[in-house]
Amino acid sequence: MNPDPMEVQEPPPHRNEKTIFEMCREARNFRTNARSKAIKFAADIEQGFDSEELQKRAATFWVLNEVPFGQLNPLGLNPSVDVGIVKTYGVAYNTLIGKTIIALARSQQSVLSWIANPNNSIFVRDQLRNSIRSLYVALERLWDKQWTVDNVEDIGTYTINENMIQIMPFRVRGRTLDDEMTPRQGLQLLIQTNILQHWPDDIELAHFSAFLINPNINIRKQDVLDHPFLVTVPHVRESKYKRLYEKGIFFTDDQIDWLDKHIFLQGWQLNVQDPSLTAILDHQIEVTGGVGFAQTVFGALHFAKVVIAHYHQYDVNRRPLLDDDLRHLLQGLLTGVYGARFNEEFIALA
Repeated sequence: MNPDPMEVQEPPPHRNEKTIFEMCREARNFRTNARSKAIKFAADIEQGFDSEELQKRAATFWVLNEVPFGQLNPLGLNPSVDVGIVKTYGVAYNTLIGKTIIALARSQQSVLSWIANPNNSIFVRDQLRNSIRSLYVALERLWDKQWTVDNVEDIGTYTINENMIQIMPFRVRGRTLDDEMTPRQGLQLLIQTNILQHWPDDIELAHFSAFLINPNINIRKQDVLDHPFLVTVPHVRESKYKRLYEKGIFFTDDQIDWLDKHIFLQGWQLNVQDPSLTAILDHQIEVTGGVGFAQTVFGALHFAKVVIAHYHQYDVNRRPLLDDDLRHLLQGLLTGVYGARFNEEFIALA
């Protein structure tokens, strides 16, 4: 359901908003979500609401047709947990104009401009990755409560609030038997439609997008949240190299061949130019009697595990950006091996 564009865009916006608000107040049912207290517009219209709870926040009003009051207020969610959904300042159905009025935090930036990659960076910035994570959590929470989001791939379903992408509450509705798109599938459609084109060189993003539509029915919500693409804490990502290596020790030869065919890291050792890292390559050759690290994907995983162990044990402060270094040097390694463990073709080779 889309907002009424004539009501939303009619200039001047602040005067129009105050008119709508005053009409809404006449209905005597405009309340804050949290404590059901009436709120009023501040004397200075630019300051938004005059309320102890709201601290005179600037607001944007949306005017919609025939949206049941109970559908939006409340959604039965926890504001401290569900950061992926825009919190409404107030919701009311105004009988004088026959419309539902929703007050939201005023956004100064469009979603598309916030998603954009103006510096042509290779990797999705942490802020956007964290926002994608929060969106997924919100979609799952809604789904568990028998709600869903309409037009999940439509950029108009979202706004920028608190410096992250958040779902507009009027796009949320109760689930029906016809709703088959899961939160994973919905998030993938959003990424495919609006995000992938801005970050075409980020292999981790591509791997995550593919992971979301993996048909393996055993993938759980926590498996998605543990995906390395959604992890922005360096030491947590670094620990994943070790865990995947420990699991990889038990990969069969066929599984290792599968990794080499699907994760493109051929000749990865030639990319190692940093003297401190080439020293680790040389040391491995020495201690293995001239063998060294294998030129396979599993060999790259072994190398990453050794590098991390070395710096954590001997020189933890020298490479604060170790995770970034490995992500650039061994692009797609962490997300590729993680995703492989849920790939039914890979699993069948065990």
